[in-house]
Amino acid sequence: MSNFNSFNQVATYHDIMLATLQNENGILNKANKKFKDFPNTVISNLGPTVQIYKPVRVTGVNSLTWETQGISQRVQNLTINNAYSSSVDFTAQQMLENVDPFDFMEKIGDSMIADIGSNVEQNLASDFIKYPYRFYGDGISSLNTSYELAEAMALFHNYGSVKTMAEAFIPDLSVPSVVNSNANQFTLDRNNRDTMSWELGTFAKCNWNTSNQLQVHNSGSEGEAGSELTVVSTTKDANGNILTITFSGCSAPSDANSIKAYDRLYVTTSGSRLLQFTGYNVSSNPIQFQAASDASSTSGSQVTVTLLTPLFPGKSTTDSIAINRDIVAGMKVKVLPSHRTGVIYAGNPHMLAMPQMGPVSPFDSAYKADPDTGAAIQMAWGATLGQNSTKMGCSTLWGSTMFPEYAMALIYPV
Repeated sequence: MSNFNSFNQVATYHDIMLATLQNENGILNKANKKFKDFPNTVISNLGPTVQIYKPVRVTGVNSLTWETQGISQRVQNLTINNAYSSSVDFTAQQMLENVDPFDFMEKIGDSMIADIGSNVEQNLASDFIKYPYRFYGDGISSLNTSYELAEAMALFHNYGSVKTMAEAFIPDLSVPSVVNSNANQFTLDRNNRDTMSWELGTFAKCNWNTSNQLQVHNSGSEGEAGSELTVVSTTKDANGNILTITFSGCSAPSDANSIKAYDRLYVTTSGSRLLQFTGYNVSSNPIQFQAASDASSTSGSQVTVTLLTPLFPGKSTTDSIAINRDIVAGMKVKVLPSHRTGVIYAGNPHMLAMPQMGPVSPFDSAYKADPDTGAAIQMAWGATLGQNSTKMGCSTLWGSTMFPEYAMALIYPV
């Protein structure tokens, strides 16, 4: 990127203070910022990672005679591993003729903050690709009706969910079709929301938010080809968790792009269902899971997929996905094609940490949360002595995670 400034050489100019163009930053605004000051305020933690404790899963027996069980403590890491900055460099002449340092924020700083907010938003939207193992949509047909959104919500709750209002993010370009499909059922809730363009309204016990920054997952060859794979074998750990599945029927032999990390797979064999997360009744959700890493097909057109979250046939008390039947040879599985990924979640499970960055002494600096984007940003400026250079910039650090069982991805065609 060039640091050469391009200013208009004119005798005078008039600034009418046009507002900065911005993207929708609803994902950033809605994220759970409980750890917004981590690691500054987390006691006894010296590193960039904090472990978040999740509710225990338990089972029981139909008897008054107790059968005690072991408890598996479930935790998830939140790591600060992202950084972004936007900065400019001016000469003394440019500072005099083109830049008012006392009006820096409104002329240049706002654009920097909008850029930072958009980049954080895009990173947070990629969590919808990485974490939820459940999904609704086939990646071929768009979700264009309020009926489809209601059905997605029904499946979301059928598996088990927190008893609070859910939040959803759908692509902005899908909204007109949804509204047109049933305007009487999908109406805008304008109560004090006129300035929040990323909030669409409330429908089916969910706040529906639009986004123009939802990310695309590029699937491997099996998803793009629509291959129906056949289970050959599985590998399990000592506790019976299914860790890998080997399939036959790949679209091509010796294909390095057969499966890509975070590809979404689902069992098409009739009667294959997820067990509800609590209570372990058979749900109406099909067995769905994700690939943990890229996988190549063999010369015999077979591929071995490592599961991002293990499957467990029966009642799971760990993070493993409980399913109603074992995965055995002959079962059929398909892979989603490339898709844009939205989300439904409840219980505030999308965690965001944006630590406060310290001063950059001896330069002038400040730190605050931006009200438009929701990003926590450090702003600083100062001159390099004897170098005819004044730098101004904004920076941020952040990390995020999402609890998979609290969310379901919404799948839209690219």
